[in-house]
Amino acid sequence: MAFDRTNIQREHKLANLLDQYDSQLNEREQLPDNLLLDQAWKLLQERLNQPTLDEEVVHLGIILCHKLKERETPIHFLSRYLTQSLPLSEETWAKWELVDHLALAHRYEEMIKTQKDFLHWALRNTPLQDICRVMNDATQALGWVALGQGEEWMHIFHDLLPQVEATETNRFDRFCYFRTAGVVCSVLKRTDEVLSFGERIRQIAQEDPSWEKNYYLIAEASHLQMKAYQQLGRIDELRRLGTETAHFIEEQREEFVSTVGHLPGDFWIRYHNLGAQFYFAGQYDLAIAQFRRSLNVHEGRSHTYLWLAASLWITTKDRNEVLSLLRSAAHLHAGGKSWRDYRDLPEFQDVRDDPQFLQATLGTE
Repeated sequence: MAFDRTNIQREHKLANLLDQYDSQLNEREQLPDNLLLDQAWKLLQERLNQPTLDEEVVHLGIILCHKLKERETPIHFLSRYLTQSLPLSEETWAKWELVDHLALAHRYEEMIKTQKDFLHWALRNTPLQDICRVMNDATQALGWVALGQGEEWMHIFHDLLPQVEATETNRFDRFCYFRTAGVVCSVLKRTDEVLSFGERIRQIAQEDPSWEKNYYLIAEASHLQMKAYQQLGRIDELRRLGTETAHFIEEQREEFVSTVGHLPGDFWIRYHNLGAQFYFAGQYDLAIAQFRRSLNVHEGRSHTYLWLAASLWITTKDRNEVLSLLRSAAHLHAGGKSWRDYRDLPEFQDVRDDPQFLQATLGTE
């Protein structure tokens, strides 16, 4: 059974701190109070000193560390947790999270070995129809690419996927696997395959036209194909497809509002992800519109503010708005730690060492 954050039995204080932070994030009236994360971090350290790790501590700890961009601590407590006797579903979850945090920590050699071990274990201990989830994460897959093993990852993909029976329950995991394969092929400059994987995702969406996640798959298929058009220099087609996708997302928004009265909690990501494709293709006018829509429905993530700021700076030089966005980005990043990634973006090279920009990204910690 999956961990249910709404049914906490023991770690009420830790859960409440995280709930308060998320509630403030979703209200969007002001940026959330990072002191809540500081308090949660201190409490987590106390809980991790117990001789046996509690399931709720581990799951809530993963959520907290994700918000704080803390990578090493989860590697330590997940490794320790996996020495305990765990139900099969919990052991599967913990093994996946360990691989993921090794990838996030850029410990790619360890990550690849751990993921291979996880795959061999899963093939012996879990149903084959569930195996896609072991390999279908893009962050993890790009770790293989970073060490020059992208072709091996693709070999595993082409070997593993035909063995998996397509079912309703593994539909989303199959989509994620195809999407990640498209991302890997994009980095490997196998552009025709990227376009093909976009079409395969559209086919998965058509397995059940009434499926609630169909709009998500269709949008993500477009994003893959936009990556390919960017690499091919077909910018007119990229803008056309992106504009069509923006209209499609708006149609889905209107349908959700008219039928259920509200948007899914993660709907803002549709705007963010489309904005990211426009941004990386240098189509700043279209990127700005999507990032603004994302922030209109959710407080977003630090990169939403950063990339919107970059798009605005290169097109408008509106210092006041851009500095405000960068302050928000730093506030949301890792619990308010100093975050000066803007200095690496081409749009900000003229103000890379500007005192006001450095001050804005100092953070609140």
